[in-house]
Parts: sequence; structure tokens; C-alpha cells
Amino acid sequence: MFLQQDLRLTTSQLNEYMKEEITRNLKEEFAKYEQSINDAKQLAIDSIQKTNTAIEEQRAQLGQQVQQQIVAEKQQLVERFEQNMTDIINHYVLAAIGDQIDLNDQLEYILADLEANREAIIQDINHGA
Repeated sequence: MFLQQDLRLTTSQLNEYMKEEITRNLKEEFAKYEQSINDAKQLAIDSIQKTNTAIEEQRAQLGQQVQQQIVAEKQQLVERFEQNMTDIINHYVLAAIGDQIDLNDQLEYILADLEANREAIIQDINHGA
């Protein structure tokens, strides 16, 4: 009888010990699993932040490049206009007056005056005046 009681007590203690060990092991494993999930989540967040930073840097660089290209193209247009300004103005003046007035005698004076005011004309064109 004592042996049977002792066996039941030992079995009960053994069951309790096994429950505690299994519970402790499960808690440890779940804690490790949760930590690995948190680590993966943080790694993903860090990666997304780095990607966003890289995208913003590229966007800024592209914006600067586009702005530089726009300025360069505008400068090329102005330079081309400067090179051909006399011919362009001569064409439009002659087209405006047509055969009404003979400007051949005054053309040299008009072109000289335009050439003297070239910088002012270019500034007006650049500033939209």
C-alpha cells in the first residue's frame, strides 16, 4: 500500500515536473521565435528606410541633372539667338516694312545700333521683357 501511494506520488511529481519542463521549453522556444520575428521585422524596416533614402537621393540628383540640362539648353538657345540676332531682326524688319521703305541706306546704322544694344536686348529676352 505504501508502495502504491509512493508510486502515485512519484508519478504525480513526475507529471508535474514534465509539465513544467515542457512549458518552460515551449516558452523559451516561443520567446526565441518572437525575437527572430522581431529581428526580421526590424531588418525589413531598416532595408525599406535605406531604400527610401536611396530613392530620395536619386530623385534629388535627377532633379539637379534635369535643372542643369534645362539651364544648358536655355543657354544654347540664347547663344544661337545671339549669333543670328542681326539676321533675325533684319528679316522681321524687312518683312514688316516690305517694299514700303527702302532701308538699304539706313540698314548699316540700324544694324550698328542693334549691335550696340545687343547685351540689353539679350537681357530683355532672358528676363522675358
